[in-house]
Order: sequence, then C-alpha cells, then structure tokens
Amino acid sequence: MKDERGDKENPPGGDFSRTARRTMNMDTITGTTSTAHILRAEPDSRALPGGAWELASSLSVRATCRVYRGDGRGGWTNRTRERVMGARPPHGPWAIYLSDGSDYWLACFDLDAHDGDEFSRRRAEADAARCAGLLRDAGLEPVICRSGPSGGMHVWASSLERVPAPLMRSIAMRMRLLLPSLDPTPLLNPRTGCARPPLSPHRDGGASVPVDGDPWTLDIPVARADAWERLDRTLRALTDRLTGPDTVPVREQDRAGAVLDADGMPWIPGDRRPLPARAQRLLDAPLPAGADASPVMFAILVSAARAHWRLHDMAGLLSRPGMTHAMSAGAGRGVRIPRPLTGPGGAMDVLGRDWERAVKAASRSGPRPGSDPGWRERSLSTLSAVTATLRAMRAGRVGFDMPGGASRLRVLTALCLLCARANRTDVQADVRRLALMCGVGRETARTALERLRADRWVTLERRGEGRSANRWALARKPGGMDALTVSCQGRSQVEHAPWSMLSDIAGRLSGWLSLCSHDLFQGPDRSRAEGNALADTYCDPLGTGPAPGLARLTRRLDTEAARLGKAGIGANRRDSYERERLAWAWWQAELTWMRSPAGTAKRRPRCAPPAGPSGPFPPMPRRRDGKVSWRQARIAARSNAESGFRGYNDRSASADGKRNQI
Repeated sequence: MKDERGDKENPPGGDFSRTARRTMNMDTITGTTSTAHILRAEPDSRALPGGAWELASSLSVRATCRVYRGDGRGGWTNRTRERVMGARPPHGPWAIYLSDGSDYWLACFDLDAHDGDEFSRRRAEADAARCAGLLRDAGLEPVICRSGPSGGMHVWASSLERVPAPLMRSIAMRMRLLLPSLDPTPLLNPRTGCARPPLSPHRDGGASVPVDGDPWTLDIPVARADAWERLDRTLRALTDRLTGPDTVPVREQDRAGAVLDADGMPWIPGDRRPLPARAQRLLDAPLPAGADASPVMFAILVSAARAHWRLHDMAGLLSRPGMTHAMSAGAGRGVRIPRPLTGPGGAMDVLGRDWERAVKAASRSGPRPGSDPGWRERSLSTLSAVTATLRAMRAGRVGFDMPGGASRLRVLTALCLLCARANRTDVQADVRRLALMCGVGRETARTALERLRADRWVTLERRGEGRSANRWALARKPGGMDALTVSCQGRSQVEHAPWSMLSDIAGRLSGWLSLCSHDLFQGPDRSRAEGNALADTYCDPLGTGPAPGLARLTRRLDTEAARLGKAGIGANRRDSYERERLAWAWWQAELTWMRSPAGTAKRRPRCAPPAGPSGPFPPMPRRRDGKVSWRQARIAARSNAESGFRGYNDRSASADGKRNQI
C-alpha cells in the first residue's frame, strides 16, 4: 500500500518549484493545459480533482497543506489536519497555506455567505467585485472564484515579492471595514492562514469555481511589494474618511468598541489607566514550577485591554514573570524552552495572537469605562459624593464620638469604599459583607446602618428581597465642584482623570479598613476606637498614602493579638457567615423548586442550578411538621461546603429533627 504522502522521489510540485516558475513564461507552464473549462459556470466536478491538485501543488508555498477530516458518515467536517503534498490528491477537500510562515506570497479574501439566502449571495458577489476593483487599481491581477454551494466568494491575488505580515494584516483589516462579508482570518496569522485554492472541492459538495480570471496566472505573478503598499495607502485613505486617521473600527458584532491602531493591532480607545491591582499581582508574582502560564498572561492582557492599553505597551512588560508564556514554551515536567523574540512562534508573535483574543474578550464582556458615554460624569459624581462624605465624617468626628460611633465610622467608610469601587453613589451591601469588611458582628453592622440612616448619612434606596441585598446610597453630596479639590498622592488630577483619583481613594480606604479591622481591635467599642485612631495615623483616606512601617506594624499587631488570644476572630466569623450564606442560598434554591409549575416539578430533578462552589443543592432537611430545619441545614452546610453536598442524604435526619449522620 503506497504511502499517503506520495513518492519521496517525486517531491510536491514536481521539478518546478514555485520560485523557479515565477521566472518562466506562462505558455511554458500552461501550454498543454486547457483553461476553457475554467470559465464555465458549472464544470464537471468529476474532472476537477486532477487539475485542481496540480494547481494547488503549483501555488503552494509550503511542502504541506491542510486536509479536511471525515465525519464517519461519508461527509467532511470543518476540522483539518496537516498533510505532506504528494503526487496524489487527498480523498477530501484541502486548503493551502498563504505564507511561508512569516511573509505572504498569496492573498485570499474570503467573502462569506453563511446564511445561504439570496441577499447573502448578492452581498458576497458585490463585495467580491469591489475587492477585485481595488486590487486592479493597485496593479494586482485578481482571480474571483465562487467558493462553494452556499454562494461565498474568494478573491485571489499573488505577489512576485514577499509581503510582510504586518502589511497584509493592515490590508485585511481595512478591507474588512469596506466589505461587510469579508472574513480576514486567513490573512491575520502567517503561521496558520490558509484557504481552499481555485478548483478544489468543497466539503458540502461542488468546488471552488473561477468566474473571473485565469487561476493559473496566480502562479506567474507580476506584482511586486510596492503594489501591496499602494493598496494599503488606498485603503487607508478610504477608511480615514469614515473613521479618522490611524483608527479603523473593527466589525461591531466581533469586537464591539475595538479599533485598530497605526500598527494594525486592535485596542479599546480611551484614556489609559493603571493596571488593576489583581493584574499587577499576576504580572509580578513568580509562577510556581509546572504551572500553566497561558491563563495567567491572558488574564493580564484582558485587564490591560479594559484599561485601554495597546500592544506596544504590553511589549515593554515581556520581562515580567506574568508574561512567561510569551517568552518561553512549556516542554512538560516543569521545563520551559525560551522563545525567540521575533519571527514565527516568537514572543511577539505569541503576544500578538493572545492580544487579539484578549481585546475580543474584553470588548464582549459587558460595559467598559471607555465605552460608557456617561462614565466621566458618573465618576465625577461618585468622587464628589465619596470625598464629601469622608470630609464630613472626619471633620471633628461629629456624631462618631458617642457609644457605637467607632463601628458606625467603619461601616460608613466601607460603604464609601464599595461606592468608589463600583463608581456609583448607591450599592447593594448585605450586613455580613459589611461586618467582615469592618471587623464587627453582623448585628452591629445592621445597627450601625440604621443609625447612619437616622442621622441622614445614608439612605435606603431599595430593600433586599430574595437573593438581592439592601441598596444603600450616600446622602452627603456637595453643592459644587469645590469639594473635589482633593490631593491625590501629591497631585491634582480630577479634571482629567476622576477614575484614577477614585482608584487611589479606594486603595487607601481598603488599607484603612484592613488595619482597623485587625483581630486585635475586634472587641469592645473602646478597642474599635483605638483601631480607628491607629488606622488614621498610618493610612488616612484623604491623605497622601500609607505611612512607612506599615508592614512592621502589622507583624506587631499579629504578635499582640496572639498573646491576648484574639488571633483568628476574623477568620472564624468569616467561616460562620459563609455557612449562613450557603444555608440561605440553599433555601432560595428550595423556593425556586417549590414555586416551579406542578407539571414540571415532577419531571425535573429536585435541585437548583449550581450556586458557587457548592454545586447543585439537594432537598433541605425537614422537621416532622414539614417545615425546614434550619439547625440541620447549617450543620449540613458546614459539613458539606467543601464537597458540594456529594453523598449527602436528606433522610439522614431522624423524624424529630436530630441529625444522625451527614
């Protein structure tokens, strides 16, 4: 049985390598090949494979191609595999590479008609005609093919000289703006970009039929690199009329809000902001041995895209630990092989591909600061309310020097922190969350909120119901912009970067709460007041940043808390509240099941969709009278939180409500 890759003595393409054929006369190549069948609208598909494979071998710039995989039922899937181009054609459809791995020699503009209706076909034909006209005006010789039975079109062109990948990317992305049906994917990645050549069969039947131009002329190009540069300049002039210079919007359905910079790389326009704290930690934290570096770098890139960074900004961070995936490739067993900085498979190549994915993910993940037209105004409003509240409650500590005042000060500060993080003057906040942030009990937090409401520091916008907590709003709002004259790390920047100022204030509020809610200060009201005073000294929310020696102070507080037996108070409270939250979520899932229509309740499993790490919930334990046993529910939540209730049996509770086993 002959090897599928063909005869080793007869290399792909025969004795005529593509580079050598470029210098030969067209008649020498096609003298024995009749091209009359090419211009027929519906050629005999049985006569295509031989000539089609010969043309593919002539045009291919690599010794391999991509072959479609079978679906096991006599058809073909859209998945492909690598195959050496031998003398015999493969059994199914195939595609050839457009580049040698770094530079392009062929270009295929793929105009899709996915819907298959008359409108999609006409749009693809119109776009193909316009694309071919632009290529001809630049001095190129296009060949138009009807790619398959759905009515999509391919516009082919070849080059006598290599076309750099960045130039081809710029052409493809700018052409995409002018041609709605264009899929530029084959022209964006020189390593993997490929397309089915003219005459090649289609996986759904039929073949790629040339309708304008001789496909064999692609093997003897006359256009040099300056023709492609001329095409790029023409496209820039056309697109700049629509969008302005150096910025090309990408199709909204793919990357809403993303545009192209001068280098042809996507980014989300807006004022560049610092990386979020989590992304900064990922960027600077060394990776453990054997850890997967790819998701770490991708998370950093997504955060950078949302912060309006560009690719060249990220290129300056390649030496940081979080960018390990770009600088080296995993080889198994914790071993990593360094990548070259440039070239196919190099660090910049990997970074560019992941950057495109990150921008696409960031632009599809909901509203962003840069895409919200009211973001700046809302930032100014939030900054105004937060700073006014902080100034008022620290002006002589009026109303906070009474019993319970220290706890109220912490709760109000926590609400300011949540508002600064959410860029809103109102936020949803449950008492357990506020209690953990402030180092107090949930009942203390609830009492503090009611007292703050009575003193008109906050207002209750909406009461909580079901899974939603109460929505609280800051009531202190200044009348003018004078309250915004606040120092932010030694500089005044509210006029041009209110969000940056909010981020700085949020960072200091978080440090203040972290210090005053230490285990050492979780006790009587006097102890809380001492913690607040110490936090003011080291981390004033309206100051210029944390004082030096904060880390040393934290170690001293840890030692003193351990000596007094207070170590672990916060952790124990957090565990207790997590069990209560899980029991409440369990009850909400139980309510959802009980309120479902009677006709569906019998057929569906008695569990709710996954709720966090606990997964689906089983039926809640019941007492003899049929009511929920909250005591047994809390016990079950404590015992089964880690396992997600796997193996839990609600009948393990006895009839009188006592738990026999969990």
